[in-house]
Amino acid sequence: MVQKQYEKEVELDSLTDLAEKIGQFLSRKRLAATPKARAMGIEHTVIFDPERMDEANLFVSALSVRYEMTRAVP
Repeated sequence: MVQKQYEKEVELDSLTDLAEKIGQFLSRKRLAATPKARAMGIEHTVIFDPERMDEANLFVSALSVRYEMTRAVP
């Protein structure tokens, strides 16, 4: 989740880019505790809440990563 209060709407593009870069990083990263797991899909959702954006100037973006375990075939 990327959540940040912004001052100007011009910041929204860079915040969206940041969330996308985090997603790209996670798609290449193996889990330390489970090295056989690999990212199979990433869903990036910018949560557009006009009320929250108008009142609090709050950007919210959610990243969901789906991992799959690989195993050796005997």
